[in-house]
Amino acid sequence: EVSAFTSRRMDAAISQLAALGFSTSHAAKGLEQTKVNGQISLDRAAGWCVSHPDQGHRAPAPAPKPVKKAPDVKESDVRQIISMGFSRKHAEKGLRMKRNNVQEAAFWCATNKDVYAEAKSSRSPTRRPTQKTTVKKPTASKPPKSSSRPKYKIAADIVDTPAKQRKRMEERKKLEEMYLREQASMEIKKKTKVQKMELEEGRDEKVVESTAIVATAVKRKHLNEKQIATRKAMEESKRRDKRKMDELQARKHKRRQEEEKLGGLKGALQYLHKNYPIERVKGIFTLISKIGKKILKDPKEPKFRRIKLSNERIQKALVRPLGAMVIMKSLGFKETGEIVVMEKVDTKQITRILEVLSRYMGRSATKIPQLLKIAESKGVPHEDILYAAQYLRKILSAVVGLPESAQLRTLSMKPGSIYDERFRPHGILVQVLEILGFKKYKADHIRLENPNVLLLNDTISDLDNEISKRLTNTRVAAALRDTLREHGKEKAVYVQDKAKTCLRRIQKSPEEKKFWKIDLKRLFGSAGTLKPAALLYSGLGFTVKGNIAEYKGGDRSGIKSGLAHLDAVGKLLLA
Repeated sequence: EVSAFTSRRMDAAISQLAALGFSTSHAAKGLEQTKVNGQISLDRAAGWCVSHPDQGHRAPAPAPKPVKKAPDVKESDVRQIISMGFSRKHAEKGLRMKRNNVQEAAFWCATNKDVYAEAKSSRSPTRRPTQKTTVKKPTASKPPKSSSRPKYKIAADIVDTPAKQRKRMEERKKLEEMYLREQASMEIKKKTKVQKMELEEGRDEKVVESTAIVATAVKRKHLNEKQIATRKAMEESKRRDKRKMDELQARKHKRRQEEEKLGGLKGALQYLHKNYPIERVKGIFTLISKIGKKILKDPKEPKFRRIKLSNERIQKALVRPLGAMVIMKSLGFKETGEIVVMEKVDTKQITRILEVLSRYMGRSATKIPQLLKIAESKGVPHEDILYAAQYLRKILSAVVGLPESAQLRTLSMKPGSIYDERFRPHGILVQVLEILGFKKYKADHIRLENPNVLLLNDTISDLDNEISKRLTNTRVAAALRDTLREHGKEKAVYVQDKAKTCLRRIQKSPEEKKFWKIDLKRLFGSAGTLKPAALLYSGLGFTVKGNIAEYKGGDRSGIKSGLAHLDAVGKLLLA
């Protein structure tokens, strides 16, 4: 099968190279010459074929370009022009130049030099008209001999006599006179037409004047209409600007009324924290803190105490979110039109408010961190809290990506499920799901009804913070850290790899109980890492008694989470 596949691939490559213009033998040779570890490459083969031309293969000659055929001439037209005293070749050339128009061809022949007649006259000298010349006609019995003489013997012996020259000159003069007469008639017609037009213009002079008066009146009317339209557009623009200013003033008035309802700094902070995403609230607090710190650094600098509200960043961070301007006013700023100004600098007040903002920036968006701390205080293992937080983050991320899917929002409560293994053993973790909105859906399912995407995003952010904090606080991380510190990186990697191997065996064959018991002394006694290895296996969910670590069984998701945790901790500590 492998050889058949290789041959098919070779044939396909040869056909592709042949399509580029190479012969099949040359293409096959190029593929064979550029093989690397038995693998062929079209790019390398094409490069070889270009750099080593095929001597036995020649490219096909290019097709000859089509030659434009000159138009055929009629024999009767040729004879008619020859009768005027021109040579045959000169007549044919004139007819071809003028596309078989006899009159134009005759004029062309008359106005252009007959080089063919002069060539003949130079070869055969003229004879005196007093002597009679006779031309012998070729007989049928004596065919013309093949020599360098012209093919037509009679045409070569024709003599251009003075009579023929005079006749030709007369014909040429007649043609010139005819051409001049036509030109003169065309000039007369043109002058007559111009005179008629001048007469018509003279008759209609009054009409033209009246038309000019009407056109001027229409132009003035158009100008007046344009001015009126411009005036209307300006008035409409002023009305629109006034309407916009009125709306802006109304929004400002409404915002001030709502800010008064917040009841000062504390109410504004609580409102922002409750109604806006945690990332946006932190952005608002960061900008205000930055402004306050600049003022504290240089209180006499006026540019730090004057802020334009028309700036897009200020609009987004301070004007649009309700409550942000309350914090600015508590710092000492006063709103005057499109700017806020701090006239007097109270450093104590600014310092106090910045401390309050820093405390609020450290607050979490949800109750997740507090609940996880309670779980930790009640003796829930660090690993169980970490695995539950990781699974919960995975579930919420799927729901945020597609909140309409009921299947993603539903968790099974059956034995062996994630809920049964990660959340049910600890009541405080079940309480986390209830706070997020999970309710009992059927006898063995729970479902998240009406998910709030903003709240879920804040929850995911808090879960990320908790996972990053707890990742290095587990028993697994402590065991690897101790091994690294006391025995070096090589022994720490050895302990990690052995633990991964044991977990993968159980994951692959969970019913094979021979993989459940692990003799720690046999694996780690000689290496001197017995104590940290026992701590590591207990963190992975094994029961450690003496030198034996035994898997409890049933917690399949714990095996998968343990492997992922070993990889994450290894990247942090052993990289």
